[in-house]
Amino acid sequence: MALTSALCQILLFPGSFGFGAGWEPVAIARELARTGVFGHPYQAGESGPTAVIPPVIPLFFAALMKLLGDGGAFERVATISGMLAQAGAAALLPRVSQVFFRDVRPGVVAGLLSALAFRMMPQWDAPYTCCVLMLFFIASEAPGLRGSLLSGAMAGVLLLMNPATALITAPWVVYLLLHKAIRFSCAAAWALMAAIVAVPWLLRNEAVLGTFSLKDNFGMTAYASNNDCAQASLGYSIVNGCYDSLHPNKSQHELRLVKQMGEAKYDRQRTADFLGWVHGHPTAFARLTSMRVVQFWFPPPFGPLYCAVAVWLATALSIPGLVVLLRSRTAVARYFAVALALYPIPYYIVVSDVRYRYPILWISTLCAGWFLVWVAGGRARPPQDWSPAPQIRRPA
Repeated sequence: MALTSALCQILLFPGSFGFGAGWEPVAIARELARTGVFGHPYQAGESGPTAVIPPVIPLFFAALMKLLGDGGAFERVATISGMLAQAGAAALLPRVSQVFFRDVRPGVVAGLLSALAFRMMPQWDAPYTCCVLMLFFIASEAPGLRGSLLSGAMAGVLLLMNPATALITAPWVVYLLLHKAIRFSCAAAWALMAAIVAVPWLLRNEAVLGTFSLKDNFGMTAYASNNDCAQASLGYSIVNGCYDSLHPNKSQHELRLVKQMGEAKYDRQRTADFLGWVHGHPTAFARLTSMRVVQFWFPPPFGPLYCAVAVWLATALSIPGLVVLLRSRTAVARYFAVALALYPIPYYIVVSDVRYRYPILWISTLCAGWFLVWVAGGRARPPQDWSPAPQIRRPA
């Protein structure tokens, strides 16, 4: 179903995605393929080395360009790759449901909802991030050091795709520790493996840009998202021209500042400007933030309407599902609640966009799927705690 949905979007909404100007991962990939430099992400012009996008997806696109050239063949293969990653994330949900609930049925419902909810966006990390996240949870179920090393490596790759996934993966390891599912040495091995994967990128950014960080675009994004002309969502901010006029991707003025100051220093300055605006406009900031909280969970219907409706339906059904799971004192429900509370925080203060929701949408679809199975009488009571070790305490 996920592939069918993606094909329908290609046929009916071909202008909603692509690999032309304006997409930072693609722009970096083109520069990598031409010169070997990880830089020049902005449509407005050349800006030098960058860390606005983590490296995995630009490197993947650059490799495809090297093999296929920067033309139609690359675009077709990149689109198919995104479709397969998107379909893979949905197809793995029954297996992930087995990890959490010892029952595949909630995952079957979750997979159907996810297949309908995902908009085509192969130019971004979202489909790949979601697929690797599912593999991370499956790998974490493997007992002992092997599972820790494998899931730790995947957590490191996720950091280099979307650093915010640390707010999903790290609480999961804490959950496993607190419920004695893994030894402390395994958790340490997990953290070490994630660091081995991610630290080289941090060292590169420190040496080249002067910032020991995975990304350096928070300040510029927050500044372009919170100002006197800002709208809550990215779509409406682009329509009124506000976001583009204040972000270096399309603003010549902002691009000149990036070139003069250097990207990392520019981002720190824009962080200070954002905080200054918030201090001077607390009511406006509260209004924008409250709207973005709502839009994160119930995104505006940009793109295919059925995708937005599927997200709305998954969110609405997940609320009673999570409440029942929490009231049953099911430990995994507490992990869900922590991840759902932590992950969205950075996205509440920048322009809303549905692609920010996708890395956490699987929890909503799983809770929705579990609730529907529970209401239908498929389980007498919520699932109990479990251990990924071979000796699993089965639910009564």
